[in-house]
Amino acid sequence: MRALRLIHLLAGLMLVIGLVFAGAEPVTADRAAEAEINRDMRYMPGEVIVGFSEESQPQQYTAQALALAGEVGAQVAEVSGNTALLRFAPDTDVQAMVEQITVMTGVSYAEPNYISWIPEDSALREPEPVSEVKVKLNQTAASGVRGQNLAAAPAGTEDQVLAFSVSELSNMRSIRNGKSVPTFPTDTRLWENWAWDYVQADLIWTDRAVNPIVCVVDTGVDVNHPDLKGRVINGRDFVDDDEYPNIPDDDNGHGTHVAGTIAAIANNKRGIAGVANAKVLAVKVLSSQGWGTAFDIAQGIRYCADNPAVRVINISLGSFDPDNTEKNALDYAINTKGKLVVAAAGNDSTTQRFYPAGWSDDPVIGGGLIAVAASRPPDSQMDDDNQDGKLWVDVNGDGFEDENEKFSPDQCAADFTNYGSWVEMIAPGEGVLSTLPVSYTYYNKSFRGSDVDNDGYGLYDGTSMSAPHVSAAAARAWSVFPLYTNLQIAQRLWETGEAPGDLWLTATDPNWIDTDLGYAGGGYLGEAPFCWPESMADARYLNVARAMDRGAILVMAVDATNGLPLQNAVVYAYDATSNVLRDRAIVSRDSHRVFLINLPGEGTDYNIFLNKSYYTYDSVFIGHAYNVAGYANTAGSLWVGVPRRGKITAVANWGKNTDLDLYLWLPETSSPGGVVGYRRKPDLGLNEWEGDLSDYPRARWNREGGSRDWMGMESISIAPRPGYSNIPYYNQAPGDTYHFLLRDVAGDGLNNYVILRLWANGKIIGVSEASPVACAGGEPWWYAGYMQLGTYTDVGLCGNGAPQPVGIWPYADEHVVQGVSEQP
Repeated sequence: MRALRLIHLLAGLMLVIGLVFAGAEPVTADRAAEAEINRDMRYMPGEVIVGFSEESQPQQYTAQALALAGEVGAQVAEVSGNTALLRFAPDTDVQAMVEQITVMTGVSYAEPNYISWIPEDSALREPEPVSEVKVKLNQTAASGVRGQNLAAAPAGTEDQVLAFSVSELSNMRSIRNGKSVPTFPTDTRLWENWAWDYVQADLIWTDRAVNPIVCVVDTGVDVNHPDLKGRVINGRDFVDDDEYPNIPDDDNGHGTHVAGTIAAIANNKRGIAGVANAKVLAVKVLSSQGWGTAFDIAQGIRYCADNPAVRVINISLGSFDPDNTEKNALDYAINTKGKLVVAAAGNDSTTQRFYPAGWSDDPVIGGGLIAVAASRPPDSQMDDDNQDGKLWVDVNGDGFEDENEKFSPDQCAADFTNYGSWVEMIAPGEGVLSTLPVSYTYYNKSFRGSDVDNDGYGLYDGTSMSAPHVSAAAARAWSVFPLYTNLQIAQRLWETGEAPGDLWLTATDPNWIDTDLGYAGGGYLGEAPFCWPESMADARYLNVARAMDRGAILVMAVDATNGLPLQNAVVYAYDATSNVLRDRAIVSRDSHRVFLINLPGEGTDYNIFLNKSYYTYDSVFIGHAYNVAGYANTAGSLWVGVPRRGKITAVANWGKNTDLDLYLWLPETSSPGGVVGYRRKPDLGLNEWEGDLSDYPRARWNREGGSRDWMGMESISIAPRPGYSNIPYYNQAPGDTYHFLLRDVAGDGLNNYVILRLWANGKIIGVSEASPVACAGGEPWWYAGYMQLGTYTDVGLCGNGAPQPVGIWPYADEHVVQGVSEQP
């Protein structure tokens, strides 16, 4: 705590001082500062904050403070606006003095100088190596090639998670400013920080709009950390009474960690990336041990509020004692200066309000104040007693672990977070990796084992880590919606978030005894008393991309004949309305998947094109998708196999968990006819063959796809008629018809999106699509369409049983392909 900053008056006031202090017991300047501070102390010994009625002129407050101090035997430690900090002997009955001062003339309020702390007090640790990242996808608005919503997933399966190796993500490439660059930041420890991509910052990081400044009211920040250099502005130090009041060094480590989550430099080949493209104004109000007083914290808030470049104030600290001094400062920041304040909900696993976050529903300041709770990472082992990777909440209360009672950790609250109807937002708070001071030693390193490998990074737990994610998202959203007020930005973060009732579960154990005490409430039989309690049903999980109205599209492109990644193919995303190119990505050697990111506009229709030398003739339209803000959308039409030029090739693609087989029925008029396709299926009652391109039937089935492969894709190549690039070899008359059919091997119906593209000379000359409900009756056959003299006709009909020699499939079972000589 800063030593007493006694007021030095002009010579003209010396007589007043002598008069008001006559008969008062002397108080030394450092008496209260020498007191031992611990977490059991609610307020500073011997200190009282006095708020004066605002009718007075600002220059009169000092005189009022001095006069009042003389009457009660105190010294004036400091005056800030219409508040004064009075210092008494350490053994003074503070509550009695508060009662005495409250009724004095000109006093608006008097209260103890309450102590706030950094909320977390958990063990610090180093991160484990990460090899895999799970990416949340959405298919609710995925579209096909014709503008229909054909690729929408069945109800209840809109969201899915795909696993990506860190190596795959690191090797993805995009084209920006005419250069091939990494799709995602090059920061060396980027993917160790699960929180960054979990709030969907990976989808918007390329948005280079400068965000407004975030003021971090905390323990200070190491401005010379390599991942923060140039991103942090020295503000004020309201704690240390030294000759450098404008250098708020972080002698604890907490403030630097908070700042890194917000503003660590992205794509600099070191460390992590911050969520925002913002600068941080560092304001120190907490000591090296992580505690601070209401008077100093209020000064820090007002300092932030008076900076016109600041729009967001992050407060990752608090106490269970509400006080007028901080609340008045927040009122000034929110309602007078238009700032948005984000505060940590606290780490005591309780519904008890933790201030300042506890004022989030206050009628005066609540609209511009957001309280933030903490969630777990997907691989959290906290409370996982049986180490099965799931969190058991005994929902039916019978003491047995049922399958429907196991929750993925990331669906649930961190076991330390405070909760309740007053908490509005949820963000990552357990095991968050961020920056730590490197320019000097600090308390957490010296006494708590922080950053044992001395690399300037470490994992912290706490709602203190959750709040800066929301602060950074607010800064991002404000750059997209610059005319919004603080209340509108707060509302946007909430309404674009995801409710526990939507993606997580408000599940509780009925045996849980005290629902106000969280994990300490007792009685619950599972590993946790709740996933999220009912009181959190209206809270929202942060989604920064959705708040910015930004989304992404995932495209999968392979060689249609061998299934390998379509290396060096370029994929384009164009706004279908304006035809503006929004992003370009390059298929790498190591992955068939590419992300097109930072795409603006919820519901905007994007046309997707692909270009690959020796495969496509210029850029080819392969499909389109509606942008789903906040997600990577994976439309079924964007799973594409592309054949080399030179042959006519039918390529079928379909979604996961479906095993289909592609067949081609050859024309009877020019040959004995028959079927080309996967032959090891005697139950079909067909005479099928893989075929041959150099001899009869001048068509060949290329590969098996589905349950035995990583991608649902099969293709059949057809030799073109000599002199014609898009007419099949045996198509010499209108009646020479080539038919294309897909069969569901499992026989349980085509319950997934399926698309068949017919390629010729590097162009798509025909398309058929089937939605998940097209064959909902359980029909195992899908007749895609047929080709005559270079023209493809889409049919798209479903059927039951084996194909018959009448109707759609005009052939007889006795037609045998193998061993039949070619018919010219």
